[in-house]
Amino acid sequence: MSKSALSASVLMNVSELRIEDIRWSGSELERQVVNRIFETPDSYDHWESFHSGLMNTVGNGSNRKEQLVKMRRTRFTLIHRQSLFQYLRDSGVKGEKRTAVIRAFHDTTDYMRAVVTEHGRFLRSNSSLYCTDHLADSVLRDTRFTNGLAHYRQRYMDYFAMYCNWIIAEQQGDQYATRRLIPETKNLLAGMQNRLLRMPMAAPQQRPVTWKFWN
Repeated sequence: MSKSALSASVLMNVSELRIEDIRWSGSELERQVVNRIFETPDSYDHWESFHSGLMNTVGNGSNRKEQLVKMRRTRFTLIHRQSLFQYLRDSGVKGEKRTAVIRAFHDTTDYMRAVVTEHGRFLRSNSSLYCTDHLADSVLRDTRFTNGLAHYRQRYMDYFAMYCNWIIAEQQGDQYATRRLIPETKNLLAGMQNRLLRMPMAAPQQRPVTWKFWN
């Protein structure tokens, strides 16, 4: 891996090319998410501003190794940001249960506004995840971390579902049998995250030797 740092503008340009490419050739799920970002100029501008802030943070790294660590932290943050709406979508909770979960994370009585906020956060976070995954694998060559991150994401969503189910049980006055596992699982995830962040960088790829023959 080259140790020279990448500018925020380069990271942003690669991201914009990636997000545009996904619109036409991404998986069905990727296109469903990204096309919502492109629905209106405002929604795209909102994502662009959000993602630019992320790339500025990574771009401020003084060398490629520091940028790789910042990119790893960014990807964890994005997974966490999208988790609430992901849970609501995958679990299918409705009515009072859904309201209880939303209000546990939003200090507001405006339920619909909170749901809209979480949906926008879900779209922007996942769109940025598609870009950071591409940057990490194709530019920073951090594919080993990506494999570990996919496992972490599944484990984290399992934990988040457990936490939300406990919220629902509390709201209904029920006992939640696996409540004691929540802090234990949270600690295990923190340890997993720290190990992934400390994962060594990939060894630099050797350039092929080019032989030149002169007369």
